[in-house]
Amino acid sequence: MLDNATAQGVNMAIWRRGPMPELGREVAGIGPDWCEALRLNTAVTSADVALARALDGADLDPQALKHWIMDMAGLAAVFARLLGKSSVQIRIEAMRATMCPRFHVDHNDLRLLCTYRGPATEWLTNDQVDRHALANGRPNEELMRFGPAQCMEPLWVGIMKGGRFPGNEGNGLVHRSPPVENPDRTRILFCVDA
Repeated sequence: MLDNATAQGVNMAIWRRGPMPELGREVAGIGPDWCEALRLNTAVTSADVALARALDGADLDPQALKHWIMDMAGLAAVFARLLGKSSVQIRIEAMRATMCPRFHVDHNDLRLLCTYRGPATEWLTNDQVDRHALANGRPNEELMRFGPAQCMEPLWVGIMKGGRFPGNEGNGLVHRSPPVENPDRTRILFCVDA
């Protein structure tokens, strides 16, 4: 599933999850205008409590979001176990606009992403990327040797290597936020770093 995320030559490991009806109903029930950026550092063993507290502080009812909280805490635990860490940095972004429309590489080691609502992350394979054009700030159209971009689906989980992953310097995954299709309904993205 995600065990090969740290393997040499792998820039993106994906867990293609299918529908999760209870979780889907909970996330669909979040108001379309809920726009927040939540950030928290937490021990993995108490991630569910920290997430419930953060959502409560953002005017959401944690009791109505139990499956979502369990899923996020579980993904944080998977990520932490992969890296041998006991704590993680969590970010939940609910946005109406495109967050990062330009293809780019994150300046970190590894990051876990899961889109719970709306369009999901797009990325380019190494063969698709002109890294010289990327390094020189050229537009998206000039970075892509051929297209289209690869695209995750909602609920899929991706672990991507950044530009600082040991042995992967200068070869991080090139990705971007997808264009927001419906500005009347927020896209909800979950990120974990360690």
